[in-house]
Amino acid sequence: MKKILSILLAGAMLAGCVLTGCSDSSSSKSNSSDGNTAKVADPIEGVKATASTDKYRNYYEIFVNSFCDSNGDETGDLQGIISQLDYLNDGDPNSGDDLGVDAIWLTPIMPSKSYHKYDVEDYYNIDPDFGTLDDFD
Repeated sequence: MKKILSILLAGAMLAGCVLTGCSDSSSSKSNSSDGNTAKVADPIEGVKATASTDKYRNYYEIFVNSFCDSNGDETGDLQGIISQLDYLNDGDPNSGDDLGVDAIWLTPIMPSKSYHKYDVEDYYNIDPDFGTLDDFD
């Protein structure tokens, strides 16, 4: 019984597609009550994209453990992030040589037993693998 219903449903869907036909976005649509067809205007035609002037609009989250390693121990660290600041934002909005980041969001960098550091053990220190409080300052 289920097989017969499935076949009937598939047939009905196929018949519906054949009978209604397919249309693309360039086809004319009726937009008046008398049934005349007229091309519908593109709602974004003539709209020009402009850069936002809002500060702190482009945030960049960094998973510190894997972003950039400055000392060769295969663990990302704060000095690695510092070395990449010009890549994130070089201060010149017209250069096009950076990502245009306005703010950085770091994943937790405090001491913790897990790799992701969300189970913080000491909120007032920096994990030694990532650097020191001076590096953070």
